[in-house]
Amino acid sequence: MGTDIVRTETAEAPIGVAFAYLDDYREVPSWMFGVEDFRVVGDQDHGLGSEFEATLNLGIKLHTRIRCTEWEKNRVIGMDSVKGFKVRSRWYFEEDGPGRTKVRAEVTYGLPFGPAGKAMGKVIGPAVQRAVGHSAETLIRNIEALAAREAGR
Repeated sequence: MGTDIVRTETAEAPIGVAFAYLDDYREVPSWMFGVEDFRVVGDQDHGLGSEFEATLNLGIKLHTRIRCTEWEKNRVIGMDSVKGFKVRSRWYFEEDGPGRTKVRAEVTYGLPFGPAGKAMGKVIGPAVQRAVGHSAETLIRNIEALAAREAGR
């Protein structure tokens, strides 16, 4: 489809806390860089088959509809675009010792061909790299803060 970005971070949080946080669509704007709007399409708000409309601003406004195509509790959440900006994301969760979770993000995105795609790539490419890095770091901070609150610290 296009460009692949892989980022792995470790959170000082139990896997259940990490997974539940990422699985809650209402939290997406608080950690995903550039998200201006993220809403459920239909009645299902998580799990296989759930769909979301998203608007991102990465120097260029992008609109996409994504569908959850892979979901296994405490293991993986996978989303694929079904309309608009082409993107595929996978979030993998793995225990990394007591109360620690390794989260690996894999993001693939595609741009249109021709001069328009080439021009977009000059803006979008670096922006997506920064967005994934910033999002991963913010996600981990937010997961750790939630785990600390839940532990009563």
